[in-house]
Amino acid sequence: MKQELWYREPAGDWNEALPIGNGALGAMIFGGIYNERVQFSEESLWYGGYRARHNEDAAKNLPKVRTLLSAGKIREAEKLLGMSMFAVPQHERHYSVLGDFCVDFYHDRVKDCEAYKRTLDLEAGVSTVSYQIGETTYERKYFCSYPDQVFVGHFKASQKGALELSVYIDRDVYVEEVSFDQEKMRTGLSGQSGPDGVKYDYELQVEIAGGSVELIGQRIYVKDCDEVLIKITGATNFKYEDAKREVTKRLDSLEGKKVETLYRRHVEDYQRLMGRVKLDLMGEDLSKLPTDQRLERMRQGEEDKDLIALYFQYGRYLMVSSSRPGGLPSNLQGIWNGQWQPPWGSKYTININTEMNYWPAEKCQLSECHLPLFEHMERMKPHGEKTAQKMYHCGGWVAHHNTDIWGDTAPQDMWMPGTIWPMGAAWLSLHIWEHYEYTNDLNFLKEKYHLLKGAGDFFKDYLIKDEKGYLVTSPSVSPENTYVLPSGESGTVCIGPTMDNEILHELFSAIIKSGQLLGEKPEEIQKYKELCSQLTPLQIGK
Repeated sequence: MKQELWYREPAGDWNEALPIGNGALGAMIFGGIYNERVQFSEESLWYGGYRARHNEDAAKNLPKVRTLLSAGKIREAEKLLGMSMFAVPQHERHYSVLGDFCVDFYHDRVKDCEAYKRTLDLEAGVSTVSYQIGETTYERKYFCSYPDQVFVGHFKASQKGALELSVYIDRDVYVEEVSFDQEKMRTGLSGQSGPDGVKYDYELQVEIAGGSVELIGQRIYVKDCDEVLIKITGATNFKYEDAKREVTKRLDSLEGKKVETLYRRHVEDYQRLMGRVKLDLMGEDLSKLPTDQRLERMRQGEEDKDLIALYFQYGRYLMVSSSRPGGLPSNLQGIWNGQWQPPWGSKYTININTEMNYWPAEKCQLSECHLPLFEHMERMKPHGEKTAQKMYHCGGWVAHHNTDIWGDTAPQDMWMPGTIWPMGAAWLSLHIWEHYEYTNDLNFLKEKYHLLKGAGDFFKDYLIKDEKGYLVTSPSVSPENTYVLPSGESGTVCIGPTMDNEILHELFSAIIKSGQLLGEKPEEIQKYKELCSQLTPLQIGK
């Protein structure tokens, strides 16, 4: 089976563009013929900085909210909760956009474009665009290299001297400085993503074979060339003390390196991960059909087992491309984002989306790609300890249904079906145990046990007994669900939803097993055994 997505026309919008990435730098390839746009994101470029958002009235009103819920006065409980427990301000920070790489191709517009093909090769992690105008075939190859931390674009034509084009990088807002280097054929943009926001540097370099190259205004213009090599990279002060120095260092280290070398290093690194798993569903080979046609065939009820296998590998590809050691975890859109105000801020939604991103990590032989999630939990924990203390007067650490690049753990939004849900840290922590189960890495478990146990310690203080004597969460929600009481009153905020109960069973069990492996004090393990035994037993409802 050929592991390739391909199409016979350029992308019509951002969602049709093809994603490539190296964990930190993400690019969306549109594949235009006369005007190419490659839209860039960098994983650590977020708007604004950290701010404490805890509602100072939360802890003192918590007992009142619990009393109202126990009395079945749902609307009153939700009214008080909405005023006293929602965060101030309500929103965490959001993911941002690095910018665009734009190319104008000065092709012969009299002759028609033929044999167009736009591809994403999942075996090599490379996107290509090819077409023919007159007697000349043009090809563009794009990849994002993890070893060299650079985006590479390689343009060539079948006829010598056939390439004439101009390139530049652009960004709509928060550009404070535009830089030019005539000698090295570089242009750059730098600035800060909003007040107190992340500072970035974003640079482009052009190298040619044959022909001429010059810097005119903000554009690098090449004429009569055989080949053009584009190198683009970006960095922020979230990761580096001086983003511009880091970008300069990367580009300087790659000067004069041939595209064949860059490509080989990229493919070797990429295939070390992607090549671990093969899936063959023994379907008919329909790879000669464009991917959009194959999807349409399936919509019409036709069978395409190979497309299902391709989809499976595409999921692995997105993880490899958006979550690599040393970086941030995949956010709501991986690392790809084309909007200044992306849906849900393109944050980390931890009442399922972030967990869902990482459920395949161990099962699909991408254990290393799991690591950024654990490092981000380290950022969250200090904030989560403050949230636990300020909002609930509890120990341990807690997070609600969202977090951001800074590890914010206060409630997000003012949305009753989701905002006050204290299970974010608990559910995320289970990934620590899962990673251990697959790797048997006891050193890892020892290093991260404090995250797992800290999430459990919160519930030693937070859980209360219901009328049957079971330990339950209150207040909480069954995310995005509504319930109706026998009285006819409906609501979303509740006591002891089954989802919380299931997560706590898993969390306490993981703490007990981890503690036994690591030699935790027996009395501490016993506390969690007792907690686990007092949780509501799972039941079958109507």
